[in-house]
Amino acid sequence: LEEIIFPETCNVRKLSPIAYRYNDGISTTWFYQGLFNGCTSLETVVLPKSLRKIEQYAFQGAQFRGVVFPEGLATIEADWLFDGCSRLEEVSLPTMITEFAPGMFRGCKSIRKINTAASITRYGDYCFDGANSEFLNLDPNIEYGIDVFANMDGESLTIPDDFTVIPQGMFSGWWNLKHLDLGKVQEIGGRAFEGSAFTTLPISR
Repeated sequence: LEEIIFPETCNVRKLSPIAYRYNDGISTTWFYQGLFNGCTSLETVVLPKSLRKIEQYAFQGAQFRGVVFPEGLATIEADWLFDGCSRLEEVSLPTMITEFAPGMFRGCKSIRKINTAASITRYGDYCFDGANSEFLNLDPNIEYGIDVFANMDGESLTIPDDFTVIPQGMFSGWWNLKHLDLGKVQEIGGRAFEGSAFTTLPISR
């Protein structure tokens, strides 16, 4: 399966992930799987014009390279939306997206471009965890959660001078990181560089 195009006559109003419930006798845990999970040859999904709501995890594990959102879309629950979409290269987001939600692009190793009509004000927890390190964005005007850029594969990292606070776990798991320039950083959160390979830590310059 290489392409999915919903027909004009389609009346799909909502996309929801597949939900699994596990109960061990003490507590109940929910697990989610995206609708296109396992479609390893999928290139593009063109969503129906009738669609009004996309729920969290809806595309989890999908291996498409791109997705086209309809203009009439009213609600996107973006938490973990593209989690594990390792072949996703470019996406154009609707104007309603003003934050990158928790885990939204986790594991998107091929992501090169995200087109947004609105200004992004926050990157949620684990937002780009395990994603392509070339898509690193450090902007002092954006609020960052924890582990936002964790587990990337970059070997070199330069913090811009106007970025002064590194949140908790932001660059943890950068196993290949060998060269680090902290610029004018004033505060470093816990686990910020946990698991990195650099041998010296320049505190200031």
